[in-house]
Amino acid sequence: MKVGVHPLTHNPTAAWRELSQEQKVIKINAKLPTTDAPSDKLRVVCMSDTHSLTPFIQFDIPVGDIFIHAGDFTKCGSLQEVIEFNSWIGNLPHKHKIVIAGNHELSFDPTFTHPFTMQTSGDRQKHTGTSILDSIPTLGMSKDTLAEAIQTSNIKDYLTNCIYLEDSEVTLHGIKIYGTPWNVSLKL
Repeated sequence: MKVGVHPLTHNPTAAWRELSQEQKVIKINAKLPTTDAPSDKLRVVCMSDTHSLTPFIQFDIPVGDIFIHAGDFTKCGSLQEVIEFNSWIGNLPHKHKIVIAGNHELSFDPTFTHPFTMQTSGDRQKHTGTSILDSIPTLGMSKDTLAEAIQTSNIKDYLTNCIYLEDSEVTLHGIKIYGTPWNVSLKL
């Protein structure tokens, strides 16, 4: 089966508006696996929105072949948060670990780290001036903490215990996994 590229892939907000018209959310109560996956099967474990709280997780992460953390692994993307997350993910037993940044990883986003060189289009705002942090919620952090986070250079280099995907893909066990930190603009 081949999945084609959506024609609105360049504009995630417009794509979501179109796709969400037919999407349904169904809550399921999944049972944790009690045995390893059969050798002819692949078990993928997904998680997101841990916001630097991984040391306080009160449950076992299910065992699997691939672990995917799909964004918001920090509160703001500070260097210390990334280092601690990298250590945590490095201790997971999964053979392959994939990480994708979310909207809380400000230090991964060139909109914040390089505000004067970003080209923006569509529904993305163009930030001008030195008050870029004034245009976002503080996420419960001080402006100084946010400013320090976005000034960290080469933050992605600190993710040494995983595969980091940013508008890129990796093929594992014949399965292509694509990761992008883009998210839709939620104008509710």
